[in-house]
Amino acid sequence: MKSQDKIDALHMDIALRVAKESYCVRKQVGAIIVKDNVNIIAYGYNGTEAGEDNCCEDNVDGLLVTKTTVIHAEDNAFRKLDQMKDSLGCTMYCTLQPCIDCAKKIEFFGITKLVYLQSYRSTEGIDYLMNNHVKVEKL
Repeated sequence: MKSQDKIDALHMDIALRVAKESYCVRKQVGAIIVKDNVNIIAYGYNGTEAGEDNCCEDNVDGLLVTKTTVIHAEDNAFRKLDQMKDSLGCTMYCTLQPCIDCAKKIEFFGITKLVYLQSYRSTEGIDYLMNNHVKVEKL
């Protein structure tokens, strides 16, 4: 049996690969939901709604700013679940620490552990998860 560290590294590698599917220029984010430490039941990456232009950013005074309509990787993964009960007790692996809105969805869908790779400018999402008994680990 593989150690948990190896399992976490493997799943994060998959989340990183999923992130590469994003058309976003500024940040490509991937997320996977894993059941029973083995089965990937959903994945997602940040991007626009199906059928929309794949441009995720606006150029504002020479800076790329993410459009407010961009769907976060975590949200796209949740949209792929067949039923909410599928995610109860699962682990989510995400290449970027979740924002507060995604953290609320992680808790709502019954995810019990989050493993993330990169920090986000705000710790509000992580603080929310820890206060709501979701185990959080930075890889």
